[in-house]
Amino acid sequence: MRALCLILSLVAASPSLAQDSSAVPAALPGAAPSRAGGADTAVLSVGNRAVFVFRAPAGAFSPKDRSEMALERIRRAQRPGADSVRVYRDSLGAMILLNETPAFMILPVDVPRTVTGSVDEYAAEVASLLLEGVAVAEEATSARALAIGAASVALATVLLVVLLRLLTRGRSWLAARASGRLPGLRVGGVAFLPVAGLRRAVLLVLGALAWAAGLLLVYSWVTFTLTRFAYTRPWGLVFGRFLATTAGAIGLAMLHSIPDLLTVALIVLAARGIQALLRGLFDAVAEGRIEIPGMHPDTVSATRRIVNAVIWMFALASAYPLLPGASSASFQGISVLAGVLVTFGSAGLVGQAMSGLLLMYARGYKAGDFIRVGAIEGTVVELGLLSTRIRTVANEFILVPNNTMVGGSITDYSAAGREGRALFVTASVTIGYDAPWQRIHGLLLAAGEKLEGALRTPDPFVLQRALNDFYVHYEVFVPIHSDTATALPRLRSELNALIQDTFWAAGQEITSPHFYALRDGNAVTIPPEFRPKEPAPSFRVAVDPT
Repeated sequence: MRALCLILSLVAASPSLAQDSSAVPAALPGAAPSRAGGADTAVLSVGNRAVFVFRAPAGAFSPKDRSEMALERIRRAQRPGADSVRVYRDSLGAMILLNETPAFMILPVDVPRTVTGSVDEYAAEVASLLLEGVAVAEEATSARALAIGAASVALATVLLVVLLRLLTRGRSWLAARASGRLPGLRVGGVAFLPVAGLRRAVLLVLGALAWAAGLLLVYSWVTFTLTRFAYTRPWGLVFGRFLATTAGAIGLAMLHSIPDLLTVALIVLAARGIQALLRGLFDAVAEGRIEIPGMHPDTVSATRRIVNAVIWMFALASAYPLLPGASSASFQGISVLAGVLVTFGSAGLVGQAMSGLLLMYARGYKAGDFIRVGAIEGTVVELGLLSTRIRTVANEFILVPNNTMVGGSITDYSAAGREGRALFVTASVTIGYDAPWQRIHGLLLAAGEKLEGALRTPDPFVLQRALNDFYVHYEVFVPIHSDTATALPRLRSELNALIQDTFWAAGQEITSPHFYALRDGNAVTIPPEFRPKEPAPSFRVAVDPT
């Protein structure tokens, strides 16, 4: 009975802190994380150190009651100077004595299930934790210890400010030195990265390194400051362990990834080597020095792009598993998300690309050709994978999507020259039935012969396109060199002007019959300098007086 009363009176306490068990396993060797911090447990903390976890009630006293009573006994048993802690073992459990005063009892039900040693060994560990906590609690109230800690923090703060200023000046000095000596990055005579771009890249790298170094200094200052005071020392130790663990993990990961990174570098070099070998082959085919069945010089550019894309796709597929973090869930999740975005977002892009490949391999037109697409007429500047750039006669650059090019008809005026044929300039007029068609044919052909650059062979000709209700539709065709296809708009305009001059000189009106219903018949539509000498035809008007 006496022993039971002693057990009930020796219950420890925690400073009204309902701490969770996440801190207990780190301070209590062998503590079970799954049990500590539950609703039926209480943590005994001394000097901001977790000393022991009460896991079961003792009689009418709950674990919380035992913790509070134990903390009160420890406060009463503390004394200035060195403290003594020992373990007294009896049949009911292990009693922890502080300065020969009973502090709390460790019952068999309080021992975690994961403890592999004996109860005595576990009690000895708890006693050492109690001794450390008491020493820390005394140090936390020591004026001398607080003064030393404050002085250390002040010196560390001054040192931090000095180092940060030196870091800022060093960054500025390195940036100035680098900016003055950086050459432009040129590859094969081509400015791959100009001096301004390289300078910005160096400044960005130096800024990132300076920020990283500054954050590391601040982190180290925070860790040092926390460890200077007894009460915050556990937090400082956690900060320090986190930094050491993170740095060690990063270092080990970098060491372990070196073979994989070397393999990735070899894969990239192999892809570049294959690309360089094929570049010479493609250049030879484009220049006509080598003939490969199924590959035309005009399609070399498209074939080169496709082959390069396939090479790098295989290289990426081979190097992807070797990249650091490729097997992590986050990396795989980002890859899946990127794949989904590309799949749903590139449907139209893939259609444009397929249309571009169709145009390239069909060889319907190429850069430099003068073409007409719908209402757009101009010279092809670039046949891309996604769109075609056309320059009109007004120097307007129009970007036409390739699916639009494939979906409509394309007139290539420059194709005749590649087949050794002449190109024809056309012009249309409508003349009434009162004019003999032989006369109109002769006048149109005479106007075509005056066109600058007109060819004698093949012969120009005239077609009567339609016999309409009031007039005949004539169209004249004048041959020109196909090399002058880009001048077609100007030649059409000149041909129309020549037709007007020729018709006026011959006294032939360019009118349609229904125009007579709107004039008095006393004047013709020919300019005065070209009007014939005979009077204009007249008509009589009969008036009925009734």
